[in-house]
Formats: sequence, structure tokens, C-alpha cells
Amino acid sequence: MICRRYRRNGCSCAGLRLDDAEDLFAYASDPKVTATLVWETHLSIDDSVAFLQQVIASYAEDAGAVWGIEDNESGRIIGTISFNTIRGEGYIGDVGYALARPYWGRGLMTEALAAVLDYGFRHVGLHRSRRHAGTPTSVHTG
Repeated sequence: MICRRYRRNGCSCAGLRLDDAEDLFAYASDPKVTATLVWETHLSIDDSVAFLQQVIASYAEDAGAVWGIEDNESGRIIGTISFNTIRGEGYIGDVGYALARPYWGRGLMTEALAAVLDYGFRHVGLHRSRRHAGTPTSVHTG
């Protein structure tokens, strides 16, 4: 599956590269970000490099649907969003995502999710999606 680049108001979604390891580690090493994810908190940059190698290999096999979420202002990768599985005749896509805590509550995940779901329904043939989130659905500050 080709991870095309999508640009929205505050962020862009694009395929990941090995060069993204430091940005990925910055949020993937945060236990609050990874608390509800299916993957473990990254303990070293090597964990992030290994993750990126798996993602890049999945692109080469046309099996990957993982996008990096890039902050349009800084150009840094601040999260990931993916179709974790696409299953069955009903074409149900499980969407997973993680976002660096400084970006919570800004609407960026809503933008990224809209772009990825649009791709899934238009190009993959999804009929339904389910989400698995690494960030709360609402953020309270105070």
C-alpha cells in the first residue's frame, strides 16, 4: 500500500524514513503516549530504528499503511497513524495512532485521521474503520 503524502492545515502525513528515528523516539519513549498502544514504549533509539525498518520493509512489500505525522511548522515527525489491519470481505480497517504530548488538544490528529480515512475509503475500498488511540479523545488542562 503506498503511503501518499497528504497536507492538511496543521500537519502532513507521509511515509516514514530512517531519518525520522530521533523524532519518533522523542514521543515513542513517552509512557503517557504509549500507555494504550499495542507496541511497547521505546527504551532506546535502537527501538525506534527497528520500528522504522519494519515499516519501510512493509512499504517495499506493498503491505504497509503507516504514515508519519509531520508538523507543518517545524517539519518534525510528531506522531504516526496507520491502518494496522484490513480484514475480511467487509474491508474493516483498524486505525491506530500516537501523537507527541505537546501536540495533544490542537486538532492535528483529527486532520491526520481525516486524510488517512479518506485514503482508505477512496483507494483501499474500506467499508468501515475502527480506532485504537494512543492519545485521549479529549484533553483537559488546568
